[in-house]
This record gives sequence, structure tokens and C-alpha cells, in this order.
Amino acid sequence: MRRTLELPDLARMRAHGIVAVVPAALQTTVTELGDSRVRLAVQVPPAEVEGRLERKARQLGRDIKLPGFRRGKVPAPLVIQRVGREAVLEQAVRDTLSSWYTEAIDSAGVVPVGDPELELGELPAQGQPLQFTIEIGVLPKAELGDYRGLEVARRDPAVGEEQLEQEI
Repeated sequence: MRRTLELPDLARMRAHGIVAVVPAALQTTVTELGDSRVRLAVQVPPAEVEGRLERKARQLGRDIKLPGFRRGKVPAPLVIQRVGREAVLEQAVRDTLSSWYTEAIDSAGVVPVGDPELELGELPAQGQPLQFTIEIGVLPKAELGDYRGLEVARRDPAVGEEQLEQEI
């Protein structure tokens, strides 16, 4: 079970020296489109992409059997060579995209409304960052109008004698 920490929890933990601030791995650029929509251009660093590729290859290596290796003991580089870098990377991106989406939304500080439109470009070559865009509706910004000097009629409550006698 994964639990996200609220700000008071993080502040308390930092005060006790438990949590260090970890910089976000993603680079996110926010473009406002109007009509309460934004576009997030997200770039995942090459080290993060390669790490996810390596983890996925290790996971696949536990499930496949190759001659000369015991079941579950196939090394990741050999899995990438046999299955193909593109296929392993595609599965790794598919598995991780939801967490990258959540991290990008959090780092941009937007509150999403509705379903996102995600555009994933080509899978990157080795050593290149992964780039994708998210277009999503957000909560509209509330603008407070001029309220000073506004006069509002006040109603005085009217209680009849019958209601008063009935309550007493």
C-alpha cells in the first residue's frame, strides 16, 4: 500500500531529520491554453529511462528461459539483446507512465479536472530523454470582484404571537 505524505507530515519528519528533500526527476513546463486548460511538456531524464529499462529487463529475465541459464537467472543485458530494446522500453514506459503523470501534475502544481490527453512521441534512443505532453482541464482561477460598497438588504426575522405561545 502506497501512502502519500501530507505537508504537515513532511514538515514534522524534516524537523526530526528523517526526510531529505529529493529533487523531482522530471522537468515539467506548463503552458496555459485558456478555457481552464493547460499543456504540460514533460521530459524524463535519460538516467531515469535507462533505470526503468534495466528494472523491466530484470523482471522479464525472471520469467523467460534461455539455454545456458537457469530459469529466472537470465541477465538483463541478454534479455534486452534477445527481446529487443524497443520492446522492453515500451513495456517499461507503459508500466511507469502513470507515476510519471502523477509526478508531473504534482510538480506543476495544477489541480486536474477531467481526463487527460496524453501524447507520447517516439521512444528515445539510448542516452536520450523521454518526452511527452499532457493536455488537461484544470480548476478555473477565481477572480474576486469589487465587493466593497455593495449594499445588501437585511431581513428582520418575524415571529408571530402564535408561534411564540406555541414554543412556550
